[in-house]
Amino acid sequence: MLGLISTFFFVYSGLELVFLTFLFDFAISKTDGMRYSKDEASYLNAGFFSSVALGQFLAIFLSKRFSAAGLSSLLFSNCGDSAS
Repeated sequence: MLGLISTFFFVYSGLELVFLTFLFDFAISKTDGMRYSKDEASYLNAGFFSSVALGQFLAIFLSKRFSAAGLSSLLFSNCGDSAS
């Protein structure tokens, strides 16, 4: 079980790093609509990390208030709904 948890966090951290690298590279690329400087691209990365940290901080209090089943139903309540 410890190996499975370790593997999950290793993969999660790797994917997070890959996403941040992609976000930075995409933001400074010369594609239409995404012509940011390196400083502005760094702000995008900082905003991403800040939102992740804020979400994890708020999850502490939500987990104290709601059960795991309640949080899961809240998280997946809109899954499968078609956009109209």
